[in-house]
Order: sequence, then C-alpha cells, then structure tokens
Amino acid sequence: GVLYGGGKTHILALKASYVTHVLNAIQKGEAPARNHIGVITKLISLDKAEKHFNFPKNLITKYINDFPNARNRVIAVRSTLNGSSAEEKMQAGDIIWKINGQMISADLAKFDLIMSNSKDKTVKVTLIRDGKEIEQEIELYSIFDHKVNRILDFAGALFFEADDYCAFITGAPIGSLSMANVQTGSSFGAIRENFSENHQNLYRLQITELNGHKVNNLESLIQIMQGAIDKKYVG
Repeated sequence: GVLYGGGKTHILALKASYVTHVLNAIQKGEAPARNHIGVITKLISLDKAEKHFNFPKNLITKYINDFPNARNRVIAVRSTLNGSSAEEKMQAGDIIWKINGQMISADLAKFDLIMSNSKDKTVKVTLIRDGKEIEQEIELYSIFDHKVNRILDFAGALFFEADDYCAFITGAPIGSLSMANVQTGSSFGAIRENFSENHQNLYRLQITELNGHKVNNLESLIQIMQGAIDKKYVG
C-alpha cells in the first residue's frame, strides 16, 4: 500500500487495491468510479459482535480460520446517511457479511471496490441481524452526484447542497439545502447551527422554506433571492 502517516508503533497506509482502481481509471481517461449505498461502517471484535449484536457463536471458529488477516474483527454498521438508499434497509449493529455473494470479512477496501466496480444499479448485501442472515437489495449511487460544486454567499451565510460528508457530520439529508458559516449580526444570525442531545453537540441545519417559499436546492434559493433582497427581509 501507500504509506501516508503513522508513528513509532504504527503506520497508516492506503491499500494497494485503491491505488490500482484509480490508476486503471486514469489510464482509460476516466474519473475513478465511487459508488456507495450511504452506510457508515466500523470494525468490531467478534467478542463484541457476539455479546452485543447476537453474532452466531457457531460461525466464529470457521470465520477465524477462513480469515486470519481479519484479526478477529467484522464490519458492522455504525449508521446510515439521512436520505440514502441504505437508510431503510440497514440499521446500526448489523454485521455486513456478504456483498453480491462475496464474503467481506473485515476488508473495508473490498466492500468499497465491489460497489464502485459494479455495473448494476443495485447490490445485494447479506447482513447478520439478531443472529439471523437477511439479504437486502440496495440501490447504488455515485458520491459525485452529491459533490459540493457550488456555494452561495447570501445575507451573511453560506448555502450549499449537502454531500455525503456533510450528511454524516450534520445529519441533514444528502442533497438537501444546508447553511453554514453564519455571520454574527447577519439576517440568519439568530439561527442556531447546533443543538445539544445526550451531552453532545450536534449539527443539523437544513433550509426548507424562505419568506414563505419552499426551497430544496440552490436553484430554488436563487429564484427567490432577489425578492428577499428587495424586501430587505428573510425569514
């Protein structure tokens, strides 16, 4: 892989399979495909999977023997992105067991690349939930479809359409009209950008209406922006 960081006792590296994927696309004069389903994952130990998520005990020994490089870990669902295709099909604590019939073990790169290399519009994901295998067919999307390409500076705030990262950080739906960097004393200065829940600061700011007009993307905001400027009022 490609080393990019670390310390005296560890290193951080990008797996060679990612590099190969990118180079193959570049050689064809294409942008590397980045398909996803909108799930945030984490690695957990088999002990934790068994204790907290009812991972079948009878699968553990075979799994350890078949995938020694997994270091007794499996991929679990941490959360799903609001508005993503995975939102209604997966839930926190699900163990991602297979994708399109292929065992994933603890290989996050394999999970990503099967989705990115898929020619189909959906993938079949086999999950272990409450000790049972279930299969979900989930629609793929390109993360480039929600890339932040434009930012609008209006009335002392920055407006943009939420990409996957913003949806993960804020909880706003993917592609929704969002607002950030609000200037103190501006028209939007009274709007709180965060709130507290369970002793944590959370960020969720989605704009759905302005001056009585429905807005759901930058284009709809631009269409009513002049009227707001003429009225010298936003609300």
